[in-house]
Amino acid sequence: MKNRRLKSIVLWFTFLLLAISATVFSLEYFSNYKSSETTHIDAPVITRKSIVINAPVEKVWKVFSDVNNWDAWQK
Repeated sequence: MKNRRLKSIVLWFTFLLLAISATVFSLEYFSNYKSSETTHIDAPVITRKSIVINAPVEKVWKVFSDVNNWDAWQK
């Protein structure tokens, strides 16, 4: 009895997983969303940020590329 119930649960879980996967795949595959390399000029909000770092590029790159210590300077 328990074995039969377990098989039923596994079957329904598998069906649900397949249904969700098929839905996500379909939404992604048939989406008409097109990414753009440029900023949409009529966008309601556009933001730009910049910073001047007074240090040699080699030192800046060393800090940026040290992924294991990002939490020391990037909150």
